[in-house]
Amino acid sequence: MKRRLFSAQVALLVVAVICSAMLALPGRTINTAFINDVLVFIDGAHRIAVGQVPNRDFHTALGPLVFYIPALGYFLSGNFGAAIPIGMALLIVAFMPAMMRVLLSRLSSPLAIALGIFLILILAVPINLGSPVRLLSFAMFYNRIGWVALGLILVLYLKPRSDAARNDVADILATAFLLLVQFYTKATYGLCGVAFLIFLLLDRQQRSWILLSLLLTVLAMIVIEFFWRGTLHHIEDLRAAARVSGDHDVRSILKNVRENLSDLVVFTVFALVAFWHIRSLRDLLYSGFCVGAGLAIINQNAHSWGIITLYCGAAVVVEKARRFQSVDPSAQMEKPARLAAALPLLLIFFLLPPIVHHGEAIA
Repeated sequence: MKRRLFSAQVALLVVAVICSAMLALPGRTINTAFINDVLVFIDGAHRIAVGQVPNRDFHTALGPLVFYIPALGYFLSGNFGAAIPIGMALLIVAFMPAMMRVLLSRLSSPLAIALGIFLILILAVPINLGSPVRLLSFAMFYNRIGWVALGLILVLYLKPRSDAARNDVADILATAFLLLVQFYTKATYGLCGVAFLIFLLLDRQQRSWILLSLLLTVLAMIVIEFFWRGTLHHIEDLRAAARVSGDHDVRSILKNVRENLSDLVVFTVFALVAFWHIRSLRDLLYSGFCVGAGLAIINQNAHSWGIITLYCGAAVVVEKARRFQSVDPSAQMEKPARLAAALPLLLIFFLLPPIVHHGEAIA
């Protein structure tokens, strides 16, 4: 068990280091689309470099972290061309403790490696989700950050694999980090993350550390506000953006359902097979949250493909079915159990196409 855990840790760290190096070492931004959006982030980095503060000195509906990431890259490189790639490379490194804690404590090693590589590539790849490889761009990189953070929070639905894997302090710190990243990148993801943790409070065994993680997040936001002093300005900027943004009606939702129909169908197969096997109403509600929250978020994003909550939710229901089967060996010959046994392989095939696509884009 320890050898498998160590191998999984090494595998995820190697992928993270390679992706970070591929972003940072060239020292330049390669951009073939949405150049206007990228220039907004470069402008924000320049403003921070000359002493301005997001939402206080310039208006933005995005969180301040969206501008501090390229600002940090510019500070380290002295080059605006390297600002966003280096900033994202550092962000991948910052994500790894929380990602490894969440995935390796709750998923089997093969599932943790597969989902971890998938999420690392989403963070690293310089394309808008759903875009072809030829449309390389760091435009709207904040959406990829939000998706990954929310996806990791959804994995917390699972209890730790064993008593040895349980560490409430690590869970509290990881959850608070993921929530803060969401709120200070794009608030929509943070609201979904908090809504999910409130739903997770139904689980008495996890209630204490979840409440403490929410408390720690609030305390951290108070400390951040003491230095930033831009929360009220940010809320007003969000309200102003909401007043002028386009409508997202039923037609828009149906369009997103059509664009992601294959993913929705495959995820539904995962959820139904797991439910048939485990018969847990809470798992069914969890699957519904993955679909509902994912559609709500993508409906107000610019990209039309990429409901990442479906992929993370699929990994969770596969792990649930695997655990149930190992606990109840007498049911392994039943038809639901035989179907559930095939879910891990199906999950690999589900994750493989986006892994290949994103790997090709970053290469």
